[in-house]
Amino acid sequence: MFSTVGLLVLMQCSEPAPFYQSIKLISDDASISYLEIDTLNTAHLTGAFTWEFWFHIAELTADSPCLLMVPDADDNNDLAIYIDRTTGKTITIFYANNQLTASTTTNLLDGQFHSLALANDNAGRLVLFVDGARCMVRNHSWTLNPTGRRILIGGDWDPGQTTPDNGWTGWLDEVRLWTTALADSELTFHGQHIEKLTQHYNPVLLEELKGLWRFNTTDKSLNVVPDEHPGSGERPALVLHGEVTWTETAVR
Repeated sequence: MFSTVGLLVLMQCSEPAPFYQSIKLISDDASISYLEIDTLNTAHLTGAFTWEFWFHIAELTADSPCLLMVPDADDNNDLAIYIDRTTGKTITIFYANNQLTASTTTNLLDGQFHSLALANDNAGRLVLFVDGARCMVRNHSWTLNPTGRRILIGGDWDPGQTTPDNGWTGWLDEVRLWTTALADSELTFHGQHIEKLTQHYNPVLLEELKGLWRFNTTDKSLNVVPDEHPGSGERPALVLHGEVTWTETAVR
């Protein structure tokens, strides 16, 4: 017979290790690699939202690295996030043809893993968090007008161009899109705990999670990254473009 102690030890020893992976983008001045959401419900992109990224930028092109671009009908920046390529401590945000800058004491180009979150509520409060610390808050009355097409992660579209710019070489560990503005306390928690979707279990909040891309797969032949949140409904996928590789382990 097994004793209860022996059974407990057996269960602990047989517990599988966490399964984490990243995806690597490789870009240079001649060729940009990026991820694309071909189509997304525009209701997920206007009003209240939160975009969250966990990333590691290792090498730059001649342009400032772009983390996210949501284009309008003319491929202008309806919503976009850029990191200054000189210091890594200035973040430029385009929001409905308005340009904002935020400063952080963290160098996002130091070859380390970082998190960034941009949240907007229905009252027009826009906040930016880096590694769990708030570095910008702005009240506004601007309105986004996205098409829901050709949304890029890891690059941007120039108007009239067929190939993106502002790429970079590095890793993405996770991307999330919520249709609510996460509370500041939640964003601080997420900056310190990538493995958690919420600080406390909250099924109502989880219903607002419309995109969850963790890059965990056993099939390295995939050219798309499926949405991994079973309750998100539409299940949008990220399409891989250029030199993009799956890693065996996460960089975090």
